[in-house]
Amino acid sequence: MLVTWYVARTTEISSTIPGNPQLLETSSYKLGGFCIYFGVMLFVNLYLFFSGRRISRERAKLQQLPQ
Repeated sequence: MLVTWYVARTTEISSTIPGNPQLLETSSYKLGGFCIYFGVMLFVNLYLFFSGRRISRERAKLQQLPQ
């Protein structure tokens, strides 16, 4: 949901574009910003997933130890 909101927000162009070169330049800035944001969010999600997986495995090992 956050990504959808960010895409809608960043792709909004508030002024008129005088020609094709300016349209291409504006679109490339918008697309580049989105790609950077998407990459950061992907990294954060993968980090959280793998850290949770590591913690889960450690807890499973602790439960298997004989007492």
